[in-house]
Amino acid sequence: MSNTLILNTNTPLVGLNTMTYTVPSTGLYNVKVSSTLPNAVATGDGAGSGGNGSMVSAVPSLLQVQVTQNGTPIFTVANPPPTQESGQFKLIVPATAADVINIVFTSSSATDNQLNSVKSQISIGEGQF
Repeated sequence: MSNTLILNTNTPLVGLNTMTYTVPSTGLYNVKVSSTLPNAVATGDGAGSGGNGSMVSAVPSLLQVQVTQNGTPIFTVANPPPTQESGQFKLIVPATAADVINIVFTSSSATDNQLNSVKSQISIGEGQF
């Protein structure tokens, strides 16, 4: 299922999905994405009760965010380090009227595929940042 982005609107996304924007007129467009990854959990002997527990991701996030233009990948960020709890990027996309820009969120990790596990904010605007 694909969700439509609205120009100059910060759009929340919970989970893995595709966000789509169809360019109305030729020019530069800026894409901003910010994601929160699954929280680190206590592991080890005595986890959660003092002891020798530590905070690490039980299963590391394998989140991949790919920006495509008319189906062609133009930017990809993937596989954050296990201690990273969030990530963000900004991208300028030169586009022609009727181009389709997709922001695709995928993962092969069961942790990322759980309900409410990955939370993102996506926006697209005209011009530079």
